[in-house]
Amino acid sequence: MRVERLVDKTQMATTREEQFRKMYYRLNGEGHKLCKCKQCGRGPMSIVADLVSSEPCDDCGAVAWRDLTEREFLSETDQGDFLKLQSFAFYQTLPFPIAVVHRKMASAPTSTQRFSRLIDLFEVVVRFVTLVILADYLNGPNEREAMIQEIPEIGRLSAPSLGDWVSLFKSLSRHYTSTNSRPFLKEIKDFKLDRYMKTLDEFVNLRNASLRGHGSTQTEAEYEIRFQENSPKLDKLIDDLEFLPNYRLVKTGLMGRHGEIHKISVQILMGDNPHFASEHLQSRTSLETDKVHYLNEIDESLVLHPYIVLELCPECKRPEVLLLDKFQGQKITYLSFESGHKPSFPTSDQLPLTVRELASRRY
Repeated sequence: MRVERLVDKTQMATTREEQFRKMYYRLNGEGHKLCKCKQCGRGPMSIVADLVSSEPCDDCGAVAWRDLTEREFLSETDQGDFLKLQSFAFYQTLPFPIAVVHRKMASAPTSTQRFSRLIDLFEVVVRFVTLVILADYLNGPNEREAMIQEIPEIGRLSAPSLGDWVSLFKSLSRHYTSTNSRPFLKEIKDFKLDRYMKTLDEFVNLRNASLRGHGSTQTEAEYEIRFQENSPKLDKLIDDLEFLPNYRLVKTGLMGRHGEIHKISVQILMGDNPHFASEHLQSRTSLETDKVHYLNEIDESLVLHPYIVLELCPECKRPEVLLLDKFQGQKITYLSFESGHKPSFPTSDQLPLTVRELASRRY
């Protein structure tokens, strides 16, 4: 199935310089502007945006400020800030659940919270990729007994721990790298799982030994050391998932038909902004409406419902991107990595029967 994107011209992409400025101010304070004095050249100075027209220059007294150019940003701002901006730019191309956790980690005010968000980032990356591969696997012609032999961890989906998510990620990755199958997430066939076995296990142990698991609370200094020791390991893992920007997470809305062409309204669930932009796609093949889909580079679709959904959260009364957390009886419980809420919906009958049977037997 091939989809063509029809983007409203009013939603044209911002220029590289505009994006650079936006990321810089998100990092250093959105209420400020980075300026230089037009008269004496003093700067760069961070000035509250509302005061730019009245703030005098300390050197010459003039009230005449101009914005820094992109070149000046690159040459005169802190190199560490520039590297952070590059990181922000990359995460804006990732699915919302991953991007929003990265933003929360980057803006965390304490070492304890930053370390906690690092664990969250590891979990959301593993869980998101696992759910995409799982949705693809369960859409295939896999017999029940074959599932038991190939991916026994499916039986733990009724109440998976972080260790279970990691085990499921490992099993699904091995399945696709060792068979002649053609996964939707095609790059997973070349993923070097063995390179990251130690990192995957270390993060599970780190979580269990930290404030998020069963360990004792540490000091701020100790959490900062743990963050600095472990964040490069996660960065390396995510670097090897650099293919994720080739895909788009969307939720379909209304669909109309004009002759042989279907026009579908979609919300784009990418980047860290919870106010999701809308586009219109057109295709000769219809898409299931009111469901979350993953689109590849040629806009072929993988339906991720009911593993990943965009639904109104009963607690915060607004739409949230939710990832499957567990299921029992008639209910699926989801997790929002944005708010931490765990809403439940009576939709477990939308899971494949094989998954429900395996979970009930706890293979």
